[in-house]
Amino acid sequence: MDEGNVEAATFEGSEADISRLVRKCLEDAKKLEGEGRITEALELMNTMEKKSRVIGDAKSNSLLQVAIVNACFNAGNMETLISSIEQLARKQGLIKEAVGSMIRACCSFVSKITKKDFKVKLIELLREITAGKTYAETERFQLTAMLSWIKEEEGNLEAAKSILLELDVSTCHNLSSGRKLALILRQLRLCIALGDFTRARMIEKNIPKNAFDSLSIDCQRMHIQYHELMVKLSHGEGGYLAVSKHYEEMSRIPVISSDIASHQMVFKLCISYALLAASNEEKKMLLKKISMNKLCDSLPEYSYLIGLFLQPLLINWRKEILQPYGILLLVGTDHCPATGVFDPCTNLGRKHWETLKTRTAEHNILTIATYYSQISLDRLAELIDVDTETAEDMICQMTNSGELKGAKINRPEGYVKFRANENPEELLTNLNNDVDQMSDLLEETVRLIIGEECNRTFLECYDDDAE
Repeated sequence: MDEGNVEAATFEGSEADISRLVRKCLEDAKKLEGEGRITEALELMNTMEKKSRVIGDAKSNSLLQVAIVNACFNAGNMETLISSIEQLARKQGLIKEAVGSMIRACCSFVSKITKKDFKVKLIELLREITAGKTYAETERFQLTAMLSWIKEEEGNLEAAKSILLELDVSTCHNLSSGRKLALILRQLRLCIALGDFTRARMIEKNIPKNAFDSLSIDCQRMHIQYHELMVKLSHGEGGYLAVSKHYEEMSRIPVISSDIASHQMVFKLCISYALLAASNEEKKMLLKKISMNKLCDSLPEYSYLIGLFLQPLLINWRKEILQPYGILLLVGTDHCPATGVFDPCTNLGRKHWETLKTRTAEHNILTIATYYSQISLDRLAELIDVDTETAEDMICQMTNSGELKGAKINRPEGYVKFRANENPEELLTNLNNDVDQMSDLLEETVRLIIGEECNRTFLECYDDDAE
């Protein structure tokens, strides 16, 4: 009989005895610790830990494992703590409940360790031990998040992202929905910060539709953080319309809507990016939706700008936007602070200002296309306040993107021809009429062919009779 079986037989049926011995062992170890004899205390507890493990006493084994790591930590001996954890987690016949208790105790040490080297070493060891252990899944997630924070504080965003992306948050059933959401948002933030927009889009899909239904302050703050991240992501992808939609949704979060200044600022951002969006039907629908918001009444200048882009009339850039609202949009006024979208001190702000000017010209081209079937390039350039070459380039770009349909430029003659926009109902009606005409033509053709065949058959029969 081997040593383990002998000890198991010795303590079999004496659970009360082992519990009593464990209590006595812990008391003696405590005294030894108080006297500074930490090595002797650890030897005493390790011996009893083995005995409790052999007979499978989970409760006693848990107490001993936790006591061992506590003794090492309280003594300030990090090297002994590391070696003790390794031994306890890798011993033969380990008890899951006991190891889980020991891991949880060690996790509580991490935040108390001041030396970064020891902290990182302990975290990495615990992550190695918890790998693949479902009973320590929650602790592994916490440790991974801690290590990611440390790497981020060091400025190593790539390492922080790689470590955090090891976690498949959706598969951890022991984490609360709030903690899951916080981890996903951190993953999303790191991916966006590093310009990994493809991975960010994949992570964003892991957020449930009802994730922000709660009205708690924490949930609302995470909701705001989510939209701020999505604004950065959409902006990085050049999707001004998506940015505007996220600001519109953000304006409806109670924490923001209850504060007048924040509410107005977010709504102004929503309007600004809606104006920067490409000229299409989706933009028009969003502008109509925004214009029906009651908040527009308290922002008359921005409401007027929306009206300019909704009406089917030409917009004079200098007289209707630059002169009356240039200062408001660029640097703001006392009663209406600037959004920063068109900040002339930044490259991005200057780029947005030029984009707004381009969108104004595009609106004018679409307006002209509704009133003209054909117009000279010189006259078109004069109406939209650009040179002829720029006007030609804009028409080509709008045609390629689908914003302007059926436009054709005749360079030798120097004019552009527009195709009249057809109402979908009219288009279907015309198509139906064309089908009817085709059917009538086919029927008439068949009738004539049959008539000719009958005449030929009659003539052939007549010739035979005559012979």
